Amino acid sequence: MRPLLLFIAAASALTGTGLICCPACTRSLFRKTLTDTDVRILSSLPLCIGGVLLLSGIVDPSLFSLYVLLGSIALLKGFYLLCAPPDQVRSVMGWWREGASTLTLNLYGVVLILIAGYIGCSALFHR
Repeated sequence: MRPLLLFIAAASALTGTGLICCPACTRSLFRKTLTDTDVRILSSLPLCIGGVLLLSGIVDPSLFSLYVLLGSIALLKGFYLLCAPPDQVRSVMGWWREGASTLTLNLYGVVLILIAGYIGCSALFHR
């Protein structure tokens, strides 16, 4: 589990750093990714991450509450992308591509870095 958690932490930290340091570049990456990729493929990423976090919470009961919370949020996001009406999903994807302000992207980057720090530290220094 530890390598998967470290990978999730590193990917979250890199995405968060990109959202803070270069939101225009990250927005163009979002634009390219969210336009060209099928939603069912995109939904597999939060589903896998949520599953890993839930399993990590079960394996290590001392970190159970936060891992279950983060894993549940990721699973809900994946199920939403998979099961929501296509028009609604296109609207949300369009907002991330074009409508989100720079401040929103910066705040999302800070949240991602905080989550990455928690997951990385718990994977490295716990037990």
